[in-house]
This record gives sequence, C-alpha cells and structure tokens, in this order.
Amino acid sequence: MLLKKIITGLVISAFIVSAEWFSPFIWFLAVCFISIYGNYELQKMIKVKNYRQSYKIITIFIFLFLSVTYVCANIQLTQENFVDNLKLIISPQNHNILVSDWKNIFASQITFVQNLIFGVAFLLLIIVKLSYKPRANITELALGFTRIIYLGFFPSYMILLRSLPNGAGILLSILVSGAMSDTFAYFAGKKFGKTPFVQEISPNKTLEGAIGGAIGCITSMVILNSFLSDLAWYHSLIIGIIVSIFAPMGDLIESLFKRDLGVKDSGTIIPGHGGLLDRVDSYVFTSFPVYYYVLYWVY
Repeated sequence: MLLKKIITGLVISAFIVSAEWFSPFIWFLAVCFISIYGNYELQKMIKVKNYRQSYKIITIFIFLFLSVTYVCANIQLTQENFVDNLKLIISPQNHNILVSDWKNIFASQITFVQNLIFGVAFLLLIIVKLSYKPRANITELALGFTRIIYLGFFPSYMILLRSLPNGAGILLSILVSGAMSDTFAYFAGKKFGKTPFVQEISPNKTLEGAIGGAIGCITSMVILNSFLSDLAWYHSLIIGIIVSIFAPMGDLIESLFKRDLGVKDSGTIIPGHGGLLDRVDSYVFTSFPVYYYVLYWVY
C-alpha cells in the first residue's frame, strides 16, 4: 500500500512539475483542470449534507478567474490580427516583461480585474440564493463564495507566480518543497510522532511531524532556489518558511471540509491518495503569500 502510494505520488508530481516548467499555457490548463475537477469533488462531498449549490455558476466563475488572470498576466492583446493574438495566448512572450512594468502596469490591472470578477460573482450568487424556495440558509450562501475563493482566487496565484519575470523557477521550487513538506511530515510523524497536533481536524497529525515537514520544506526550498532562480539565500529561506506554514494550512482546510461533511476522501481518482483535492490541497494557499513577497520584497 505504501509503495503504491509513493509511486502514484511520484507520477503526479512529475506531471505537475513538467506542466509547470514546459509552458505557461500548459500550466494554465493544468491549474484549470485541478481547480474545476476539485470543485466537482467538493460538489459531490457537499451533496452528503444536501446543501443547495449553484454548481454551474460557481464553476464558470472559477474558470473565469483563472482564464482572465492568465490573459492579463501573460498577454497584451495589441495585435490587429486574431491569429496573432491567438498565438500569443498559446505561446506568450511574458519573459520580455520588465520587473518595473509588472509592478507598475500588470499588477494593478490584474487586481482591478479580479476585484471586478469578485463583485459580479457576489451579486449574481446573492440573486440566485434569494430565489431559492424554501429560502437559502447562511451556510449555502457562504459555501458558494468559499468555493470561488478556494478554487478560483487562490489557485489564480499559481498562474500569476509562474508569469512573473523569473517566476517559473520560484514556483517550481514551491511545488517541490510543498511535496517535501508532506513527505517529511509523514515520515517524521511515523518515526517520532508523540505530541497531538490539531487533532480535532486531523487526528493523525503530530507536532513532531509538523516540525519535520517544516525542516524538509525549508531545506529543499533553499537548495532548489540556488539552482532554479537567482534569489539570494535569505529570500529563499523566508519563502521556505512561508511555504512551510501555508502548505499544511491547505491540508488542514481540506481536512476540515471532509470532517464537517463526514467523508474520508474527496474522491477516488488517484490510487492510494483518494481524490485530486487530497493530493493538491497543500498547494492551494502557498502561491498567494509568496507572490506578494516576491513582488514587494524581492523585486
């Protein structure tokens, strides 16, 4: 069972790393698949409690968040020819973007567009929920917003970080370090775990496992960034600390969903791991804080 889990994990990790490194457009498609299929898994879990959810609208806004973010972060559609613009979408030239241009132009327009999508999503979901008979409850209302934020807003920063000048190497380091956090936490918990840690959410977690995961994450981040990016070692160290905090947080939030909904796994698509969300939950929150750290402290 453990061998099967390790092999499956390695295959999935290889796919994610290849998609991220090969092309920003391939990475965008991979993030879309992860978010949209993750939303499908969450929808199936939510059905256990019979909460009414506007699944199609939520899915549309998740895709809208990711696709508009990708276009704004990678492409300036200034060509008159439609085919030329299409080529830019598939093969963007964002490596030519200067850091100063990104901070002064791209970052502000991305924030504006994301706020606009948030506002429209909020108003539309409110209108839909008000039409429910019998009336909607606060949980049904909150879940819709939570899903768009959880699987649309936060994953969009995986696209944004990849789109930053020299961002591909930083994101790849985060992905690998996040996997190392899970791996070191698992084995450290098995070997040394004695002190309960957030047991009300995840009964198998221990403080020793969390410390082992943090050590593995920070160490791998510093080593990988020395090869994959030109970050100073202290920036790599700080980013490693950030990832070591937010990667377990993503895992705990998904565990909270499952515990509240009374399910063991988010799905069965991945042998030995359960659902897709069970495998990628550690990555959901990490890119958001790292993006802003890189944007305002490294650049």
